[in-house]
Amino acid sequence: MKVEQDDNFGVIFPRLFIAAEYRHLMLFWRNEGLWGREWVVSTIFFSWQSDAPDKTGRRFIERCLERAITKLAADVELEEAVRDLQVDRDTKGVPGSPKIVDTIFSKIDRAEAFIGDVTFVGRRLNGDPIPNPNVLIEYGWALKSLGHDRVLTVMNTVYGKPEAATLPFDMRHVRHPISYHLPDGVSSDEMEEVRANLVGVLVSALRDILKIGKASPSPLPIFQPRSSGASPGRFRAEKLPLAYADDLPSGIGLQAIHLAPGPVSWLRLMPITDPQRTWGFSDLKAAATTSSSYLMPYNHKLAGGNIGIGLLRDADGFGTRVVLRGSNLVHWTSFLFETGEIWGADSYVLAAETGYISIDRPMMVDSIKKYREILKKLGVLGPYKWVAGFEGVRGRAPSLVDGGKSLFHRGVSLVDVIESQGELAADQEPDMAIKSFVRKIFDACGLDAPNL
Repeated sequence: MKVEQDDNFGVIFPRLFIAAEYRHLMLFWRNEGLWGREWVVSTIFFSWQSDAPDKTGRRFIERCLERAITKLAADVELEEAVRDLQVDRDTKGVPGSPKIVDTIFSKIDRAEAFIGDVTFVGRRLNGDPIPNPNVLIEYGWALKSLGHDRVLTVMNTVYGKPEAATLPFDMRHVRHPISYHLPDGVSSDEMEEVRANLVGVLVSALRDILKIGKASPSPLPIFQPRSSGASPGRFRAEKLPLAYADDLPSGIGLQAIHLAPGPVSWLRLMPITDPQRTWGFSDLKAAATTSSSYLMPYNHKLAGGNIGIGLLRDADGFGTRVVLRGSNLVHWTSFLFETGEIWGADSYVLAAETGYISIDRPMMVDSIKKYREILKKLGVLGPYKWVAGFEGVRGRAPSLVDGGKSLFHRGVSLVDVIESQGELAADQEPDMAIKSFVRKIFDACGLDAPNL
């Protein structure tokens, strides 16, 4: 077979294009039509395992899929799950490898069909065989996203047959895996015979899926943000406490904590799609009190270096505050709600800077990073929605904090509330989001924003 070399993409076979991107395989069909070449319209997602030998497992199935796609002569792209030993290093310190998980799930969502290798690779404590856990996670997501009609599984029965007694419960009542029997060390002729049989079955199964037409996944439910309370920046109604102190000695009873009066600056972070669950207090507290991403009160650095951080508890979540000795009032707080939303509020900054809107962009960027890490610990992996705002700012001029110094600007706001919002990806630098908020503040004051 003649092979062409394309310097921009990779190796091109007759009508078949192969390229490596982020260590996953992409197969593109090339149609030579009246108007020239046309590329990719459909995707088949291959969820692989590397516990069994590649020669009879991952690479064998992969080659069979390539042949099946060639026989189908349809516009199809094959993508593998982006899983590799390198993954652990690339996402070290980030719970759940969120970037990789987001990538995998989004590719499954866009796929026309899903094929998972559910060959048995281990055993439970009771001795029952079990497939690769990563494949099972991706298989479950595919069932939810694409539906049973678009999901196929394949299995090398050398390591166990797909029977009711051996399959995981959730797989016993759906279409059994496409099976082949290929021990390690077989001859080339035997391997070719097994390959030909598997290709034939895959062609038939994939043809049936492609006849269904383009998959139309159900829209994901949108997260409903918490409604504001007594003012746009407050999350409790007037006269209601923020929450109750969760750090008092036993026997003292409940101590209601209130946000001090005055205009508020706020920062919120929440999922865009509804996680369709809530978290208990112990889970919220555990996620918010780890050393790497402690839920600090919003703008707490304005209180100075030697401060006390108090804990908050209410029926709907967990929070923190900067403690004011001898008072049940606080100026700085952050609260993690059971729904997966974080709301930070500061009633000090506008009171301290009379006549000005004090904007500390680095502090806001740091806060949103910490908030995001806490949500990741809950399994809320993004994308996220952020909301930032100031209230009570009519007649105030912007003051941009730079290196600990405030740069004052002429021009005052003609509106009382300035709020900005946008989306933030799981791995996106939040500085751009905060820059857009700063620009909106300057615009409200009739000014061009400085070069940020």
